[in-house]
Amino acid sequence: MYLTDRPRLKEEVIVLFQSHLKLHDPRFILMIAAVAFLMSTSAAKKPKATDKPKATDLVRKIQSLRPSVVAIWVNGKRAGTGFVVGPNGHVLTATHVVSEVYPAYPIRYATRIEAVFSDGQRVSASPVENAAEDAPFFDMTLLKTERVKTVSLTLSKQPMLPAGSEVYLMGFPLDLPEAVTYTGIVASEYDLDAGTLRNQHVSRRMIQVEAPIAKGFSGSALLDYETDEVIGVIEIKIGGINEQLEQVGKQIAQAGGTGGVSISGVDTNKVLLNLIAILDQFLSAGSGSAVSVQHIYNFVQGQVAARK
Repeated sequence: MYLTDRPRLKEEVIVLFQSHLKLHDPRFILMIAAVAFLMSTSAAKKPKATDKPKATDLVRKIQSLRPSVVAIWVNGKRAGTGFVVGPNGHVLTATHVVSEVYPAYPIRYATRIEAVFSDGQRVSASPVENAAEDAPFFDMTLLKTERVKTVSLTLSKQPMLPAGSEVYLMGFPLDLPEAVTYTGIVASEYDLDAGTLRNQHVSRRMIQVEAPIAKGFSGSALLDYETDEVIGVIEIKIGGINEQLEQVGKQIAQAGGTGGVSISGVDTNKVLLNLIAILDQFLSAGSGSAVSVQHIYNFVQGQVAARK
């Protein structure tokens, strides 16, 4: 008799209980063991019909997220990423994506900022001035556009996650023509000294994320994988060119107006600048950081409510 033949097994158990109620009976002991086995297997948690593999879940997340993610263009060139945070076209991005120079106080925003949505519509965008004195320290800027009825993302009221929590992000790295999505984990959270205001140090809450973040992801939403809420705005990748090489590039750019050196018709300074730009574009250590949305949550909620 097979153990899966449960009706017959039940009848056998009843008969044995009625006629062989002796613990030393081998058949009785065997039947008790069989019943215990079947009960344990039937009590085991069965997969629900609604359970889906993680890969399928990520596909759903990407499809849901894409309409909310925009490419940010500054002065005719794609500069980074942004994401919709309200039904009337409010877009949140990193300040350094849409400014001429950052950090700089007051912020010097670019004169021509555009947002390109997933359906290809390109609209002009203008910064919404934040009255808070410490706002420039947090590298997050809210833009307003005339785009309406757009799918928006939700900012988390409690953006802090423990190390090891799963996250994901979507953006436009490496000058790719379409948005890409990466998953990762929160590596750590820490406070970063961002500067001094009225003789007081200002710190911003940072989220270190282990994911292949590259140039172009700046301004992307960092989302909690479990809730799909935004916990941070991607600020910077880890890796790439070091500060010394970056300083060389700045020195060459500053000296460009005083003349140059050519060897066999090749401008060596220009070649070096191009090399530095390529390194900055593609090198990454597979890690990056985001600024916690706790610094801008109240401001965004107020602006979105005011536009309704």
